[in-house]
Amino acid sequence: MWRLEACVVGHVCFLLFHCLARKSSIDMSAKPVPKAKAPPAKPPQANASTSETKSKKAATTTQAASAAEKAAVRGRSEMEQIFDKYRTLDRLDEAMDAIGPKGLTQLCSDIGTNFGDLDSFILVWKLGATQSGCITRSEWMHGMYQWKIEHIGTIKTLLPQWRVQVEDDETMFTEMYYHLYDFVRGDEDKLLPVEKALKAWQVLLPESERFPLFTMWVQWISTEYKRNVTRDLWRQLWEFARKIGKNIQMYDSNDKWPTALDDFVDWAREKIAAKDAAQRERDAARTKTTRE
Repeated sequence: MWRLEACVVGHVCFLLFHCLARKSSIDMSAKPVPKAKAPPAKPPQANASTSETKSKKAATTTQAASAAEKAAVRGRSEMEQIFDKYRTLDRLDEAMDAIGPKGLTQLCSDIGTNFGDLDSFILVWKLGATQSGCITRSEWMHGMYQWKIEHIGTIKTLLPQWRVQVEDDETMFTEMYYHLYDFVRGDEDKLLPVEKALKAWQVLLPESERFPLFTMWVQWISTEYKRNVTRDLWRQLWEFARKIGKNIQMYDSNDKWPTALDDFVDWAREKIAAKDAAQRERDAARTKTTRE
């Protein structure tokens, strides 16, 4: 009887262990259920009023740029037409696309100046003209673009401002004076004829604070020198006027001045010495007469 009960109990335990082992195997092989993915977040919608404002600003900017471009084109077109008007006043070679002397004279008249005076020299300098008595189309258009000139009235407005610069700023005057050598000389001459130089000097360096010895210089170069003027002499004369002024005793020939200036100073010193001697004689004679 005891053996039978033990057998039954053992069989029951075996069945219970087998069931538990099978359940554990089933649980281990079961796959986890994947989690559902969250739907992608929608991008924030742009504010309607902000987008509209940006669009209006972009349109305004585009319109302004377009208007500026059209104005610039109109300005260039007008200034080219004006160039052609002045160009036709001279019967120049067709290959030479330039305003000639007659055209320049009329241009100067239209802006209230005279061809050959200081303002006309300032104008050709600002336009970059380098050929005597003319302004080429490329020089003209480059000058119009550089100074934002869209009509003749703009030149009339700018000229007084440029004149003040030249009169008040020695550096600006020097730049202009150096530039003008080629314009005054012209393409037909390798060196500047003294007659042309004298006319230009009478405008640029009249006897004043700029060049107190100007009258003596004109007399010497007209009667003693009588040769063409080199670029070096043209430039060094202005340096001489700046550094020496009227005190000719400050001149030192060892400072590598052009030979022409050495000769002028020797001549001028003799003239000044003779003038001083004559003045002393007059003073002495006057004193003697007074005593008698």
